[in-house]
Parts: sequence; C-alpha cells; structure tokens
Amino acid sequence: MTITAIITALELHARYRHDLGQIDRSIEFIGKSSLPSLTDSVWVSDQEQVQTQLDGLLRLPDIEFLGISVDGRPRWSAGEAVSHRVVTAEVPLVREHRGQSLTIGSVKVVASVDRVLARVWDELLMVLIGNAVKTLMVAGFMLLVFQYLVTRHLTRIAAFVRRIDPADPRGEEVELDR
Repeated sequence: MTITAIITALELHARYRHDLGQIDRSIEFIGKSSLPSLTDSVWVSDQEQVQTQLDGLLRLPDIEFLGISVDGRPRWSAGEAVSHRVVTAEVPLVREHRGQSLTIGSVKVVASVDRVLARVWDELLMVLIGNAVKTLMVAGFMLLVFQYLVTRHLTRIAAFVRRIDPADPRGEEVELDR
C-alpha cells in the first residue's frame, strides 16, 4: 500500500508540474507568436480584430482572462479571472515607429492553477487504482517466482528431514529438482 501511495503521489506531482509548465508555455506562446499581430491590431485600434484575437487566445489551456491596457486603463478583455490560485503575467506591447520602440500598452494574462489542481484531484482515484493493480501484479509475480524457485525446495527439504529416523540414520540424500 505504501509503495502504491508513493508511486501515485509521484505520478500526480509530475502531472501537476507538467500542467504548470503548460501554463508557462501558453504564456510564452502568447508573448512570441500572438504578440506581433496583437500589437498591430492595438496600434490601429481595430476593436473587432483585437477582441477576436483575445477570444482565440482564451482557448489556450488554463487561460482564464486576457486584458489589454492602454495608457494604464483597461481597453479590451476576454474571459473572467475567478480562480483563487492563479499565475499572472504582464506582457508589454512594443511597436517600432520611426526607429523608436514605443510601448503602446500591455497584455495581462491570468491562468488558473485551480483548474490544474482540479484535474489532479479528478485523476487521483483512477491513478491510485491503476497503480494498485500494477503493484499487485508485480507482487503476485514475485510471489509465484519465489514459490517456484525457493519454497518448493524448502518443502522438499522439510519432508526429507521429517522422514529421517534419528535412531537409524541411513545416509540418505535429498534430491532437489533444478
């Protein structure tokens, strides 16, 4: 049971770390892939295009809220930050204009850690049962191997010793099947 619990805890912790890494990769994706077109849309104040891009980015795993602020004031947003445990990132919107880098706003990304934890809790029972079955199969296999390689020989030796008469030892030998 202890081995099963340890294996389950390690597996769920690995899934949790992977999903947190996925949040970081989603934020990195927003910063590298979507930021140029988002910056261009904000630069020309294309309301519909900005909102469409934000709505699309909201489909990334565990992303709960995206908001664009211009001059420190919220201008566009998608989703709603409702989780208690979140990862938040602020990515500046930088545009090259006449040889200068201008910061025209920033994108706030809020990702839910609560969703990650909920998935881990949802998987707990299935992972625990799966690991218990695997552990029982390995233990059963080891028991059969031990029975075949060791216990049958010990049984034969015990039977041989029981047959020996201390008053009349005959010099018999025990033979083991190997």
